[in-house]
Amino acid sequence: MATSRKFVPPVAFHPGNTLSAKLEEMGMGVKEFAVRTSKPEKTIFAVISGKSSVTSDMAVAFESVTKIPAHFWLNKQRAFDEFVARQKREEQLVLAYKWVRMFPLKSMSQMGWIEDMKTMEEKVKSLFSYFQVSTVKAWQDYYLNQQLKVAFRISLTNTKEPYAISAWLRRGEIQASEMQVKEYSEKRLRESISIMKGICCEHPKDFSTKLQDICAEAGVKLIYTPCLPKAPINGSTRW
Repeated sequence: MATSRKFVPPVAFHPGNTLSAKLEEMGMGVKEFAVRTSKPEKTIFAVISGKSSVTSDMAVAFESVTKIPAHFWLNKQRAFDEFVARQKREEQLVLAYKWVRMFPLKSMSQMGWIEDMKTMEEKVKSLFSYFQVSTVKAWQDYYLNQQLKVAFRISLTNTKEPYAISAWLRRGEIQASEMQVKEYSEKRLRESISIMKGICCEHPKDFSTKLQDICAEAGVKLIYTPCLPKAPINGSTRW
């Protein structure tokens, strides 16, 4: 399970820094620049001080006066915005350290559900990726508060180990997403019940795959998920 890392610069400067330096180079004051670009003087001051963003409209106007392409200003702004967002993200990751410690990470790693990460930051990112959420609150809303009304047939808010159980449920979701079945048919499913009962009674060596195949024909995904420590449930159904 390989991960790719994107290079993130250690610092990024607001395009207002570049604009300030360029005006000084051109020997042009803020008021004159504002007149030449048809922008309010207070707007230019806000950009230079880093309190306002450079919009596409501004970038095109700046291009005519500074001779610096509009895409330069927009790329500068985009890079700065991403840098600020990632800085906030780092703060969120630190706040999630306590949350991460609640999960059976060692068992999840041994079963190949997640990578064996060393640092707490890597562990947080790994769990966010595993659950496909961006914050601890998102995990709470999905698994504890069930804002999407997902019928797990169990209320995690009333369990002692919602963390391990949610990890187990998520593994089932991942397995199901990787499985292809036919369109759901209640008729085919009902017709298969007697066949499945017979297989369960005979219990052949390939009994588990036989049941999966029969269910798949009826549009049902039958998933077998290994147990996790502190996840005291043995089945889950969702529509």
